[in-house]
Amino acid sequence: MIVLQIFEWLATFVEILLGVLVIVKVLSEKNVKWKECMIMVCIITIIIWCINQYQLFSTVTSLIAMGCWVISTSVLYKVNPFDALSLSIDYVILVYIIDFLSISILGVIFREKQMADMLTCSFSFMRIGFLCLSKGMLFFVCYYLKRYFAQFQFKNWKACMIMISGSAIVYYYVKNTFLESNANVTFVWILLLALALSVNAAWGQYMNLLQEKREKAVIAERNLIIAENYENMIRNYRENQMFYHNLKNQQLVIENYLKNEDYEKAQAYMRELRFSDYLDPVKKWTGIDGLDVLLACKRKTALDLKIEIEITAEVIHLNISQQDLITLVGNAFDNAIEACKEMESKNKWIRISIRNIREMTFFKIVNSYERIPEIREGRVLSTKKDKNLHGFGLMSMRAIVNEYEGNMSVDYEKGVFSVVVSFFN
Repeated sequence: MIVLQIFEWLATFVEILLGVLVIVKVLSEKNVKWKECMIMVCIITIIIWCINQYQLFSTVTSLIAMGCWVISTSVLYKVNPFDALSLSIDYVILVYIIDFLSISILGVIFREKQMADMLTCSFSFMRIGFLCLSKGMLFFVCYYLKRYFAQFQFKNWKACMIMISGSAIVYYYVKNTFLESNANVTFVWILLLALALSVNAAWGQYMNLLQEKREKAVIAERNLIIAENYENMIRNYRENQMFYHNLKNQQLVIENYLKNEDYEKAQAYMRELRFSDYLDPVKKWTGIDGLDVLLACKRKTALDLKIEIEITAEVIHLNISQQDLITLVGNAFDNAIEACKEMESKNKWIRISIRNIREMTFFKIVNSYERIPEIREGRVLSTKKDKNLHGFGLMSMRAIVNEYEGNMSVDYEKGVFSVVVSFFN
């Protein structure tokens, strides 16, 4: 009897643990807190195990388990309770399908038509085989579905209708399985499992697509804002250059005041012309005016932050709009500057190389870093407090690279972060 109880407890533990992991993986961006998770799962397992001592396969047991999942994940991982409840219902439907498929398989193998009554009304060694089969299948099914898990919400009438319909179908065939376990019933449960997997996979892909569209919209809007900011920066830089270019005319005016010993006017005029820094003339790095001005501005920003900067470039000819090109390089430069700003060490540096090699143009941005970057789905997660509009630099770059059928690779090792982008000329 002790062996039976141990297997029963372990099976319940696995089922509860998988349920928690499914909810956390789908609805939360946080990593699994294993210590707290195990304590929580053990408590829920004890509750469900105690109820099973009085009645197996109770509807009340399923409802209590769902309530425990919702409460625990909402408190520990701050997930939306409604979403957790919806996903719990979906998971319980899947559990019932797998459990009764396992019962039907055993009924056919042992030619026992009342296998459902035998396994759901009492403890037995036959039930150990059932638990191993059903929980093993549940584990592999959850592992299969993990690739389709996406962070999304279930507040959708289509999802609710699918779950309600699925619950009704499962309840109907559960009743039939209790009447008789045979090959026909087993085949139906196999079809239901295949249908459940297909629906979950399709739904996951659909929500992934919606999420991707939302991210693309955010990236497009962000790129537009960045491009406008860069254009304003370039315009201001050129206006300042014009001012400094015409500075010799201002000098003539000042010299005239001094020559006539009109010192007050000269001093007042000089106050109007006072400036903090001298802007070096823009170097023709790439032959693209806007991009060259951007490189000059970012270079000055880096130098002001005590970041060693080196730019090696050649004249390039690409069939890419200047706006996209500026956004691409600007994003890479901004990411490199942000990484260097976070460093406590004084060994801060950025190396930028823009070269033509055969029929391809390469952009290579390499910088030092101290904090190991966390990359999720091509996005470097920002350390800034406002993460809604930050951390999309690599995603924005990748969107532009894909649009022009280029290639992009990211690598980081031993304090060196590098991004290499290439396009065919």
